[in-house]
Amino acid sequence: MHLPLWSCHRNPPVPHRVLVGMGLALTAMLLSGVGHAQTYVKIDHQGQPHWASHPTGPDYQLTQIGPIKPPGSNPAAEAKRDQPLAQRRALIEAQAVRPLVERISQRHGMDPALVLALIDVESSFNPRAVSPKGARGLMQLMPDTARAYGMRDPRELHVPEKNLDFGIRHLKDLLQAHNNNWALTLAAYNAGRNAVQRHGMRIPAYNETLIYVPSVLARVDRHRVRPSQPD
Repeated sequence: MHLPLWSCHRNPPVPHRVLVGMGLALTAMLLSGVGHAQTYVKIDHQGQPHWASHPTGPDYQLTQIGPIKPPGSNPAAEAKRDQPLAQRRALIEAQAVRPLVERISQRHGMDPALVLALIDVESSFNPRAVSPKGARGLMQLMPDTARAYGMRDPRELHVPEKNLDFGIRHLKDLLQAHNNNWALTLAAYNAGRNAVQRHGMRIPAYNETLIYVPSVLARVDRHRVRPSQPD
């Protein structure tokens, strides 16, 4: 009997209420244009962000919301990204890496849809991506982080299987350190392992991190179902 992929996982899928409450809220704001004007955010006692177009209490802070840009992005690359050929290439790259992500995620008991969503935001599935700060590959790992998982040469981070193995193990460690809270885990992945702890186990009020967390979660359902092959 063929068992669903989730039957092998020790960690549960991303809670649906998290996806609805964070991902859809951000998406709605971006589509309405709120993300390009004044947007306010409040972090509640559980470390979750709440977004509003106007401050409804003293805890709301002004932030700037806009589309997530891949690390190392530039206007020329973004223009190319809008071209149909570039979009088709990105879809093909995502489909090519999916079986590898599923296999390595299953090996480490992680949700492949979450990993795919993270890669989508981090590198747009470009294994050659390098950020201005030096993060590399599909999961945009810093060499110092990857060394803790057995990396010997930074060039290994551009080898998809190695990058995924290092990155998924790192993501799993963060998930365990944050009591299986996906939002806090993603915040730590973006802002640094100790950033959430320094902020009282809440999502740090960094503009980039406040955008990053719901942007990843908003993509999880998109990667839950295997896309059809492009024509």
